[in-house]
Amino acid sequence: EPLRVRVRDVVQDFLEYATQSVTGRDGRSTDLWGSPRDWVAHPHGTVQVLSSSKDEDYMRRLYRSVNAVVIPSRGEGWGRPHMEAMAMGLPLIATNWSGTTAFMTDTNSYPLSIDGLVPVHRLFRLAGHQWAQPNVTHLRQLMRAVYTDQETAKAKGRRAQQDMRRYDIPKVEAQVEARLEA
Repeated sequence: EPLRVRVRDVVQDFLEYATQSVTGRDGRSTDLWGSPRDWVAHPHGTVQVLSSSKDEDYMRRLYRSVNAVVIPSRGEGWGRPHMEAMAMGLPLIATNWSGTTAFMTDTNSYPLSIDGLVPVHRLFRLAGHQWAQPNVTHLRQLMRAVYTDQETAKAKGRRAQQDMRRYDIPKVEAQVEARLEA
């Protein structure tokens, strides 16, 4: 099955799931996810929903506009947004599982503990697969730590920026070339 078809199916399933209504204990029916407008108008701050690809300049401005990046995901491939945030010198809180464990450490980021692995939601059509369950209590603790100890957070951001230099394109090219020639 072509990748495009699988991606389309995932998007369709997500939209179907996200637009469902649920009935609460009070008997009232509510949208499961709410409207994207509600996400942006959240009372605790501004949320930006990026619905299309953004160029490097936009992303650079976005990263410069925040104090930290928080990505409590269930799993990542390599974790490009993680590396981008770290390369910008930002404190990063992210799930300590999957591809990001190759470069996230206690000295350059805030690795988020998991409560184990759970089955992947039916939405993604990956029967038998599992992904991480981020620990919400630990997430709160890490967010509080970044907020209350900004000097340590900035130091981790500086260390992250230094560490990301080893993934500079010419350096990676040289490593790949050396391995291919070996």
